[in-house]
This record gives sequence, C-alpha cells and structure tokens, in this order.
Amino acid sequence: MIHTVYSNSYEVLRAVLLHNIEALAVGPAKNPSTLFERAFERVPIITPSVGVALDVQRAVARKDAVCAGLDFMTLSTWMGFFSKEPLANVVGNEAEWMIWAILRRTGPESFREAPGHERLKNYLKGKTDRDIYALARRISGLFVSYATYRLDWIFSWLGLHAEAMKGVESDENRRREDRALEAHPDWAWQRDLWGELSKNPRWQGRRFLEAFPGTLARIENVRPDERRLTFEDGRAVAMPGALHVFVPFVVPPLMLPILKAYATSGREIWFYLLNPSSEYWFDLVPRRLFAVRGDEHREIGHPILADNGRSTRANIDRLWRFTQSDDRNAQAEDSAADEGGPDTIRAIDRTRTTYDAFMARYFRRPQDLEVETDVEMQSYYLEANDPRLLRRIQDSILLLDPTRVTHDAKTGEAFPELLAADDDSVRFAAAPTAVRELEGLAEWLQTLFESTRNDDEPLTPDDVLVVTPDISALLPLVERVFGSLPAGRRIEWRATGMRAVEADSPGETLLELGRLLTGRVRSEALLAWLSLPLVARRYGFAVEDLSILSDWLKAAGFRFGLSDEHLAAIDPATYGTVKDMTLARAVERLALGYFLPDAAKSPWGDVIPVRGSEADGWVSVVDRPELLEALARAAADLEAFRRRTEGEHEPAVWVEWMTDALTVFFPSDATGLFAPLRTAIVQLAGEMETADEVEPIRVSFELFLSALAGRVEGTASAGKPTHCVTFTSMTALRGLPYKVIALVGLNDDCAFPGTTRREEFDLMGAAPRRGDRDSRIDNRNAFLDLLLAARSRFYVSYVAGTGTAERLPSVVAEELRAWILSLEEDDERLKTLSARLTKRIPLNRYSPDAFLAPSDTRGPGWRSHDAALLAALRAADACEYRADERAFADTGLEIVGEWRREGLPSTLLKAWWAKPATTTLSLCDVRYPKLSETEPLSMFTPSDGLSKWQRKDEALGALLAGETLESIRERWALDGRFGAAGIREWSVEDELDTAESVASRWRTTVSGLEKLDDPAVSVKLASGLTIEHRQGDLYRTKEGGLKAVRRAVSEAKITSGAFFKLLIDHAICRAAGMELDTVVVCPPAAEKKPTKTTRSKPKAPPPGADGLLKMPNFTPAEAKVLLEALASPLLALERRAAQGADDAPFVFGLDAKSKRIEEVAGGAATRILWRGEDAGEAQRRRENEIDALKSLAVAGDDPAEVAARLGAFLAAMGLPLGAGADEEPESTN
Repeated sequence: MIHTVYSNSYEVLRAVLLHNIEALAVGPAKNPSTLFERAFERVPIITPSVGVALDVQRAVARKDAVCAGLDFMTLSTWMGFFSKEPLANVVGNEAEWMIWAILRRTGPESFREAPGHERLKNYLKGKTDRDIYALARRISGLFVSYATYRLDWIFSWLGLHAEAMKGVESDENRRREDRALEAHPDWAWQRDLWGELSKNPRWQGRRFLEAFPGTLARIENVRPDERRLTFEDGRAVAMPGALHVFVPFVVPPLMLPILKAYATSGREIWFYLLNPSSEYWFDLVPRRLFAVRGDEHREIGHPILADNGRSTRANIDRLWRFTQSDDRNAQAEDSAADEGGPDTIRAIDRTRTTYDAFMARYFRRPQDLEVETDVEMQSYYLEANDPRLLRRIQDSILLLDPTRVTHDAKTGEAFPELLAADDDSVRFAAAPTAVRELEGLAEWLQTLFESTRNDDEPLTPDDVLVVTPDISALLPLVERVFGSLPAGRRIEWRATGMRAVEADSPGETLLELGRLLTGRVRSEALLAWLSLPLVARRYGFAVEDLSILSDWLKAAGFRFGLSDEHLAAIDPATYGTVKDMTLARAVERLALGYFLPDAAKSPWGDVIPVRGSEADGWVSVVDRPELLEALARAAADLEAFRRRTEGEHEPAVWVEWMTDALTVFFPSDATGLFAPLRTAIVQLAGEMETADEVEPIRVSFELFLSALAGRVEGTASAGKPTHCVTFTSMTALRGLPYKVIALVGLNDDCAFPGTTRREEFDLMGAAPRRGDRDSRIDNRNAFLDLLLAARSRFYVSYVAGTGTAERLPSVVAEELRAWILSLEEDDERLKTLSARLTKRIPLNRYSPDAFLAPSDTRGPGWRSHDAALLAALRAADACEYRADERAFADTGLEIVGEWRREGLPSTLLKAWWAKPATTTLSLCDVRYPKLSETEPLSMFTPSDGLSKWQRKDEALGALLAGETLESIRERWALDGRFGAAGIREWSVEDELDTAESVASRWRTTVSGLEKLDDPAVSVKLASGLTIEHRQGDLYRTKEGGLKAVRRAVSEAKITSGAFFKLLIDHAICRAAGMELDTVVVCPPAAEKKPTKTTRSKPKAPPPGADGLLKMPNFTPAEAKVLLEALASPLLALERRAAQGADDAPFVFGLDAKSKRIEEVAGGAATRILWRGEDAGEAQRRRENEIDALKSLAVAGDDPAEVAARLGAFLAAMGLPLGAGADEEPESTN
C-alpha cells in the first residue's frame, strides 16, 4: 500500500513521520501474537540529503532521548540494495574509462571510423588522451541521465527484453521520438557506444540492465511476512514492512518501478511531500512565457509560484500519476484536503502474475507508470495568519491568492501599508562591496540577537541559515569578516557543503604537488607550495624563512624547472640549449657560496658561488646553513618524484607514487588526514583496472592526476545543520526550516539561477519528456523553497557597486522584489515601501549612518555594535574630521637645529634633492613598503633600464678593481641572475662593452695624475649652516692643480640622478675655495637626430659627446649661492615639513597594468607628505627647479652663461640673485 502525505510545512511532515515510525512498530491489536513483531525491525527512511537525515535524527532523539533502529539513506543508496550498486553506478564509474579506451583507438576498424560517427571523428581529431578523457566523463554523465530518464531507449539500443518492448515501440509518442532521434547527428554513435560497452564482460551496467526486470519480479513476489530477499548470487536484502520516503525533491522515473514492485509485494510506502499550495496549481504558466504562447489574457494565479515552482510541480505530478489511475482526477485530493484525514482512493487485490505479463506492465514509459495497488492520501496545510509581510507572502502562495498580501485575512480590509515600519521580515540589502555585504550581515545578525534577547524564545545562532550561490568562493571573505569579530561581538558560525577539496585541504596539498610536478615549476609556484602548512612543517620552514628562500633563489637565478632534464622533457626544442635556470642549478650555486670564502667570486667548474644576499638580501647561506640543507632536501625530493611521473603506467604504479608522496612530503603524524583522498585513489585505480578486457590500461601521471582531481573537486561535501550560524550553498539544506534565512552574494552576475545547459550531443533535448530535469528550473525552485522555509525573516543581499549606475540582484530576487512593489498602487506609498524594502549598506564601517537607530530611515535598518569604533567616530567628530582635510606636514622638524649646530652632511643634501618627499618622511621615521616585483622572472635577461644600469655599474666596478673583461664575461655566463644559459651570453654584451669603454677612458683620464686621499671639506654658508663633505676620486695634475675624475655608467645627460650628486660635490669643493676641475667619465651622449626644422642649422655637439662631462667652473661666491639655494628647503623643514615633491616615477619595461601599480607606489611619499595640500603644485615647482638645475649643470666655462643660469635657478627657487654670498670662503681641507 502507498500512502502520500502532503503539507506546506516541513515540521508537520516531520511530526507525521515520527508518529508513523512509532505507530508502525506495533502490529494490529486484534492479533496479540504479532503485536510487537515489528518492534525490533529497522526502519528505512529515505531522505533527499544528509542535512534532512540529521534533522530527523535530532528530532527523534529529542522525542525519545535516543535515535535507534532507523536507517537513513538516499533513494539511490536504497536502490543499490537491489542493484548491487548505487543509482550513479547504473552505468558504472568504470564506464568513463571504458568509453575513453573505445574513443582513443584509431585505425580503420576503430569506433570513430564507423559509419554515422563522422561528427565524433571530427571532434576527436588531434585530441590528447586527457582531452578524450574529459569527453568520456561528459558522455558517461549523460549516459547516467539516460539510464535514469530514458531506460526504454537503452533497452531498445541494446536489444534487451524485446518482447516487453514491443508495446512500447509501437506507441505513437515513441515513434515520434525515434524519428527525432534518428535525425540527430549524434544518435548513431551514442547508440553504438552503448553496444560497445555491452560487449565488455566487466561492465556492470549490462548486468544491472539485464537483471532489472527479474529483480523487480523477485521484489514483487516476496511474501508480506518475509523480511529478507535472497538473490541468486547469495546477496540478502532486508525487506521491512514499511518504507518512508521523506520530502523527496526529485523522484527519478527509474525509481518508480522498484517502488511499485515494493508496494505490490504487500509492503507500505509512505511519501511525505512538501506542496507549497493547497490549491490546484499545476496549470500555472510563468509570466515570461505568456508572450511566447500568446497567453497574455491568462490568469496568473500566483506569479512567484508559477515562476519558481516548476520543479516541485513536476515531482508532485510524477508521483500523483504514479499513485493514481487514469480515471481519477483532482477531486480525490480535494476530498482528502477537506476531510483532513486519510482517504482510501482505490483498492486492488494483489495478485500473482506471469513473467511476460509483469514485463508488459513495467516497461511502459516510466513517467506514466501507475502503481495499481492500495493508495491512501493525507494532506495537512497550515496558514500562518500572521500580519508580517513574509508570512502573508507564504499564505498567498498556499492559497494561490496574492490579495492575502494586500488585505487582512480576518477583516478583508486592505492594509494601510504593505510593509509596516516595524516589519523587518523581508529585507533586501544593497552593498557597495562584497566585504561590506558580509559586514552588513554581521551587524544585522548582532542587531537581531540583541533585540530578541529578552523575548520568550530569543533568537540563537542555530536559528540562522546563510546560503550563497558559491560557498567555496565566499568562504575566505566569511573567515575574514566573521573570524575577525572581537570577543564581545563574536558570532559563532560554521561553513558546510563546500566542494570536497575545500573540506579536505590536506588532499588539495597532494593534488597541488602533482600539478606542480606536471608543470614547469615556476619559482612563485614552488614557494607557494612550500608555504602550505603541512609542507612547511615537514621541512621545518617558518613563515619568515619563505622570504629568505625567495631572496636566495632569485639571487641564484632560479626561474622555473626542477632540473635541465625536467625542462628538456617538456620542450626539447627550446630547453635543449636554453637552460641553467632551474632549481637544481640554483641549489648548486648556493651550496658553493656556502663552502667558498666570501671573497671568492670565480666559478668552480661551471658553477658560480652565490651566497643569497646578492639581491639585497640580509641573510646569506652562511648565516642559515640548516635552511639551505632543508631547501636542498626538498629540491632532491621533488626531482626524484618528478622523474617517477614520466611515461605511461598501469594505475597501480600511480597509486604507489601517491602513497610514497604522502610519506616523503608530509609529516608522519599527518598521514591520517589523507584518508578520504586515499579512498578516492584506490577507487579510481580499481575502476581503471576493470575498464579494458583486452589489456590493462596504461595512462600518464598527468591523466591520472586530472581524473583524481576531477573526482575530488567535482563533488561537494554533505551539507549539515550546525549548532551555530550555518553558511552553506543554496541547495545543501533545501527544505529545512529556519527562523532566519539570509541569501548573500545574490548579485546579477552570480550565475544563479544560471542558464539551461545541455551537452551539445544530449539526445534528451531533441526528444524532451514531461519531468525532465533542468538546472535553472531546479535552482529557481530552491529559491522558492528557501522563501517558504523562513519562519521569521527572509534577507537577501547583493553587491550593487559604488558607481552611479546601481546593479540589480539576481533575477529571482529582483522578480520577488518587483512583484512586492507592484502590489502597491499609490505612488507616495510606493516610495516608502521601496525605501523600507531595500536598504543600502554604508560604504564604510565607520560611516555615521552605520550607527543610526534601526528605525532611522537614513540608516540600513540596523546598527553597528562596534562600541570602540563608535567612540573613535565620536572623538573624530569632536575634532571636526569632516571639515576640509588638514595638512599632514603642518609642523617642522627638530633635526634642523641639530644640523645648524653640528653641520649638514652632504650625503643628506644630495639624498634630499634626489627624492625630497621620501627623504623627509625617512627623517620623520615614516616608512612604507617597498615596491614588490610585478612580473615573474623569465628565461630572458631583464631588459628594463634599472637592470641594465645595475649590470653596467657592477661590471665597471669589477674592471676598475682589476678584474679582466674575460673574467667577468666567464663569470656572468654562469650567473643565473642574467637569464638562461644560451641567452645571457650574448644579451649582456652591450653592458660589458659600455663598462669597458668607460673603464678605458677613465684609465686614460687619470693616467699621469697623482691619486690623493679623500679630503674632508667644510663650507659655512651665510645662513650659518655648515655643510660637511668628503671628496672622493681626487687627483693632482702635473701642474699642481686639483682634478676630480668621477665616473658614471649612465649616458652623459644631466637628467641622471648620479650627475646631480656629482654636481653638488663639485659645488661644495668650489665653495670651499678649492681650484677644482671636475670631469665625469661616462658613455658618450648620443646626438639627437635632426628634424626638418633643424636639419639646415649646424649645432655644436652636446655636452659629453666625447664621453667626458665637465662641471661648470663656479666662482666660490657662485658656488656658495648655489649651495645656499640647495640648502634653503632643508632649513625650511624647521618651520614646515612639506618642502618638496619626488620626481614623477619613470618606469622601464613594464606593461601598462604594472606601470600603473609602479606609479602609485612611486608617488606614495609625495601623496603622504602633501596630504591636505596641493601636491600637484609642489610637483610642478619641483619640475621647474630641476629644469633650471639641469640647465645650470651644462653651462660650460662661460662666466656670463654660468651667472645667467644660476640666476634662473634662483628664480625657480624663489630666491634673490646673490643671496648668501660671502666675500671670503671658509673651508677646511
């Protein structure tokens, strides 16, 4: 007998279930001998999810203090008792590999070459084994759908049960389907593929399909007093007297024959079904289909139910047809609903039957299957009759009457307001950002907890369910917001229903290892993997060690690849000659740097010593030998396991690889964490081993890893209700009632409810049937179920953005909001309703609007409970923080007084003029992070201007220190900093040539000159400030004069910062009375190409055209005037710190995105120093001053020209000509 219980209330269905479990445990009272025969019988309860099962378990435990004797399972698991495998394995997971083996074969006799398979053949052309496996997975998944919803197709294609199928195939609907299928270009190869699968004796799908009718017959013919069914293979299956199917959201057609056989055997099946409406609503049409069908005149009934309830309608319709015969109609349901109790609709004597008759009955279209046994129906519908908007919406759906939202159910009068000011049962929240969306949710929940604290039933965290379209993507933000709440405002929360790989982070660590070894192992990817907690613990890496390792590997030239053999295996053509940038070579260089003395720079064989501090690192390998040892051990382990991934092998080899990797790369006490992944590995290998009956399957490691990752990452862990605020996906806890249900992340681009997606070769699309699954329809129904499951409050939030054009929420949320607003006809009341229904979350946590009372319409409808932030906001308000921003640098620096007393170092004067804002902030101890690299290292030699300058400067220093050019070239040819071997040898020649040219001219220039010690020079200015300086590179000429021979690797242009520093050095010496000539040896300045307007005008060669740039011969008075001007902004720091701006950053060799990042970071000092003031004006003044200084630096020997350009510089500085000049210079030499 079949019983169906309908209700709009989950709690009602659960109460009926608990009552039935207890009542059915006792036999009929008229037969005392059988009174307690069911007392110890285990009761099977089929639930749609683990969450529902856990809820029922808790309900039973609350009622009886213990939950025993109940077996919770899903429909597919229950079916597996009779099929030996779960429903997902009707086709069998091994079918993926069988299909893969069939499709990958080539040649005249292969499957792809068969007639009618042309479309498949074209797709497979040029595909790799991994591509073919991806297709095989898609085909296998589609075949499961066929087995579930088109079982009759499969029987026809395989030629099974031909006699029983005759009646089906003669049906006109079936003939119409067959014509549509045969016209489809993918029909022939799919039909033939089923046949190929059936030829494999290891395919369990054929065994299931062949035995399916016999299994049904065996079930149907089990006597009512029998409690076990034994099959031919010895399997014994429990056959309890009652089966409870609790709130099934989907009952696939394949399940109906088994349920029918079970009921026909004299056992009871109870269906507990959620039905959102007590009225007849099965002919409602969604509003969006009206225009398509021409039904504009049609009565909608209830648009929210019509738009979102189609999945529930299809499920109820299928079960209704299953339990009713054709001559019955909806009056039976009305009768049961009116009487409020059971109504026996029809009774049929259970009779034994022949096998042929049995087959003829069962193999009609599964969607039209009828049970033909005793049927009883009950219905219990509950009205809320609550004035709050949420409950009125739910009642309107129940009664199919939208006026229940606008009119009082008791008086029939219209509500003065659709949403009262104190009604927060339905709320939409528009947030500026995703972070503020979650912060707003936390503040809203804190307000709810606080406001209900004194109620008879206060709201608790386990009363709250938060769902989102992608829980795995949202989880990091949830941890950031909810995990950082202080103790006084902490909300207990837990996430559930994530993808299995997020729930099993140790397993993801092993998968990442496999991905690392099957790729190029880029330096950043390696460091990211080494930083994973389990890996770092295994090798003893602390958090700060990863930064040191990064510096070491960069200095040692590691870019990608574990070894040269590794890269050659990936791309022999490229990496056969381009090499020497791998982890193995980097470790060799670091090890040699550890063993050789610090002064040793020459290569040892083909290895150059690297100590790890070359790239501005503070810690060398000599300082941390244990860290170097751990790095070398990790590199050796990775390379050893990388070698084991080569070639194609049987699955057992890869299982052994995974097992060994768990032992080598992870701590010994953590191997137990990998149990779920171990199980998946063994299952995958077992499926692969059974896939080919001819010879064992051999696959690459990459394919095995891809299949394993697809299995682990493609499944979600079971969603479970928790004892705190539960975060989960939209469907994980579908149907479960909560006082508060919040939907977050329901943005317009959140892919919910998504679009209808079918495989392009899905034949079900060409021949659709009533009740076919559709992911978009299912998701819409999940939204409706959440709306109906909320008992007190329903909250929807989305990111509306910060721009002028506000973004809308997901279509399902927007339709609900638009429908509510459409019920208000008065324009003024509509504005009020819209403002109350949708709240705007303030842009910042510290916005004053976030602390307004919930009743204040200017706020979001709740208030922040951050008392510390409120106190800070009040303090800031008392300081008038909202007034025009005050200048950051509005006071002076005390250090200027120290300079007046003890002198100003020339190094500080030069540093300030190089970067005024940066230097000023450093004097104030204001630090900000250095700019990090935005581009990963490549195999090519860095070609940006800074890198070239560094190479030229390094080579020049080595040449002047006595090293030969050949020695430098030999050393650089082995230096991984300069790119890969085969590239760096020729790419650094320009820099070496430049350094050699400068070194040669420098030697020529100092030839015959006497080198002097570096003298200390002191100059006192008219302002009283003394500049302290030490002059380097000083020589005495044969005539007894003084000459400073400086060097630079930049082209002879005064635009280089190095030349400005040399100009200041020269001015200090001239101001001190030294008859000093200063010449800068540098690369020659290139002449500008003549333009059309200048081609006829002869011009003198630019300064420094010969590679020698001569500084102007200032008089002592002019030099002191210049120094007074240069020092004046530093003295002004005593009054006010904001005195200069850094140059606008100039970036070499970066893409547009990176350039913007660099410019932001480069201008940080100026923006900080000039905050609250006009930084742009300071920047323009800086440009004028630098232009005038550039002009002065190349004034030459003409005194009049020098005087004129000095005057121009003073004018740019805002100083009078001659300010600060003394008649007699004071100096100390």
